[in-house]
Amino acid sequence: MGEHEATLRLEDDGGGLSGDVWAGGGTGLRGVRERLELVSGRLTVISVAGGGTQLEACIPRVGVSGRRDRG
Repeated sequence: MGEHEATLRLEDDGGGLSGDVWAGGGTGLRGVRERLELVSGRLTVISVAGGGTQLEACIPRVGVSGRRDRG
């Protein structure tokens, strides 16, 4: 996480996700990941059975001109 990107981090202490989160038949997390990639962002999912799940979504900050900040 840096000054050139916005980050949203979600975490719970639930039962975790089972199996490969990208292999499922649903479009939830896959759809979020695809939309983030459209704006040069990324989605990270860390899940431990019985230990909860962490999601982190990051997107580049955009300046007033509509161009991504380059630093």
